[in-house]
Amino acid sequence: MTWRDYAPFGKVSFEHSLQGNVENVPASGGNGYAPGCVVMLKNPVLGQSPMWRNIGSKTSCLFVPEGQLLGYGFAFAGGPVDLEDAAALTTVSLPGLIQQNDLCFASKCVTTGADQFRSVAPTSGKDSLAITINAADPTNSMDAYYAAARDKCVPEFDVFAAGEYVAVDGDDATIAITITGLLATDIALVSPLTTDDTDTINLVVCTANTLTITVSADPEVAHSYSYVILRKRGTFKPSHYIAYAGQHVCVGGGTTEAITVSGALATDIVIAQWAVSNDDDCLIETAIASADTVTITTTDDPGTDHTVNYLVLRAYS
Repeated sequence: MTWRDYAPFGKVSFEHSLQGNVENVPASGGNGYAPGCVVMLKNPVLGQSPMWRNIGSKTSCLFVPEGQLLGYGFAFAGGPVDLEDAAALTTVSLPGLIQQNDLCFASKCVTTGADQFRSVAPTSGKDSLAITINAADPTNSMDAYYAAARDKCVPEFDVFAAGEYVAVDGDDATIAITITGLLATDIALVSPLTTDDTDTINLVVCTANTLTITVSADPEVAHSYSYVILRKRGTFKPSHYIAYAGQHVCVGGGTTEAITVSGALATDIVIAQWAVSNDDDCLIETAIASADTVTITTTDDPGTDHTVNYLVLRAYS
């Protein structure tokens, strides 16, 4: 029998599936953890899951998170949903699922049309998600995936992968990013990280082992992108968690909005999208983390009529 010391429970038999406190989630493939063994993180931080269960074998463990998060998680995600043809607004009915304080996001998964999301947010007083396009007539057959982050939820989805991609010579308007293990059924959200112009992200598609981002023009080497891949919870060990999340009402006066996020790091990954927008021409060009700050730049001065949702993702140790 294997015994290990994990305070405050003292000596714990992992072969007997008892709980113990650990500094980090055991690495996948490790030996000596019985199927069903539960471990608790000794010092979980905001956004992490405190409890993990081994769904692997005794000789090759695989710990997955269980229960409520300390902070924001992905309460739900779905799609693809057909966006309304010849209408700027699509309302997705989500009774009993969506909540008014959810931070909502969406990505285009069908057509490479230049139309962009003007806003993605819960409808006022209704059990629905409102997706607004910055054109009166969205491209035919335009479809979208959606997701919502919620504070202190038991998430339906976790982060399979997240990262940043810097365009290189040889890229064209269609960028293929290799992500080992990616499935066609996964949901991807993508934000611009750096840019030197007003090019837009027009399509995001997951296929086996590949995330494909189609942009409005050759990105060359001045562009980079942040992405997060969502998958239903319970079959994999998440790569990242939401360290911080929130809504920022723009102050205007320029095209740069510096959002104070105490604890943010330059190595964090940012996903950002408008929750409120009063025009079609003000788009988010970049969203980047630095020490204690998330900075977004926009194509026009957003004034005080725009609100941005943001997620700050950090890798599990």
